[in-house]
Amino acid sequence: MHSLGLCLCVLVGQVLSCSQSTAEVALQSTGEKPAQPAPPTPPSQVDEVVTSGEFSVFLAGDVFLGEHLKDYIKKHGPSYPFAGLRETIDRHTIAFANFESSITTAEKPIWVKKYVFRVGLDEARVLGSSGLDLVSIANNHTMDFGEEGFLDTLEALETIGQRYVGGGRDLAEAAKPSVFTAGGTRVVFLAYSDWSSTLTKAAGDRAGINPLETDRAALEIRMLKKPGSVVLVSVHWGIQHTEIPSSQQVRAAHALIDAGADVIVGHHSHCPQSVEVYKGKPVFYSLGNLVFGMSNPDRAHNIAASLLFDGDRLVSAQILPVNGLFFSNGYSPRFLEGDTAAAVVKKIEKISRRFHTKITLASGKALLDLQMER
Repeated sequence: MHSLGLCLCVLVGQVLSCSQSTAEVALQSTGEKPAQPAPPTPPSQVDEVVTSGEFSVFLAGDVFLGEHLKDYIKKHGPSYPFAGLRETIDRHTIAFANFESSITTAEKPIWVKKYVFRVGLDEARVLGSSGLDLVSIANNHTMDFGEEGFLDTLEALETIGQRYVGGGRDLAEAAKPSVFTAGGTRVVFLAYSDWSSTLTKAAGDRAGINPLETDRAALEIRMLKKPGSVVLVSVHWGIQHTEIPSSQQVRAAHALIDAGADVIVGHHSHCPQSVEVYKGKPVFYSLGNLVFGMSNPDRAHNIAASLLFDGDRLVSAQILPVNGLFFSNGYSPRFLEGDTAAAVVKKIEKISRRFHTKITLASGKALLDLQMER
């Protein structure tokens, strides 16, 4: 990974008040957060500078470092889970994934559901060996242990120096973009979750994740999209273990691109979903998992994406198949090659037919056709 120097933080306009999320399920009421001293500046507010004219972005899906992975990390050390991915990740200027867990010792979850995700600080330190420059925390597991567990998570990420986006100690902080500077280009990341409730979404001075409210998100994108800038939008959405995005996902993706987003990257389904090129902009409805301490019921392979930019122009978008058979790869996945990789790409093209997506396989690369006419 390029050495990134710290500079002054970039602040965007005041976030507008938001309406209730369409995915909201209110499980119980919560009181207002008591007054606290001003928190330290989180990593998500810090601008970073690299020197290359062209730059590249690595995008990946869900990362969960608990369950089966805990024993492997204890035995092999924090570099183990990403050992087979790190070389490729490091070739990119900026690397991003969704971190789907709380980092806390809190014991009482706020949910009555089959899976609640929690890791300790030792597992979270794996992020320091991952090569990831930024993670989203806007998802349905970051607040599994309530506000206490969520505030522990923010503090832990700041302690280990992991930059994050999509959550905060109040709505303004949760909605703040994470901004990098690559050469002369401002690279802006926004993160939202369509899986939020009154318990989990940030509102006013209440801590939580950034809820997806399409009109507000579109307004924020319009404010941030300027000449010489690139806006990438992460969304936790859709239905688990489905390969085809819902009509709601498609409408939201199109609205965000119409507002100026350059790339949409989705996750939550734990398997890849369709890929679309809309108005020349890629929409990865779900990339599936990257490193995950549990296995998909259907044991599916996953994908990541590699984007190359020249200034604010997207030059190419490549699909990178990732081994998702975690039981057989010891929860330390590798990028796939050869016929296995080609089969994954062909499947992505098949489930993307409704969008007329074209993927070209050449010299071991799977490139999206960004010039296609709809």
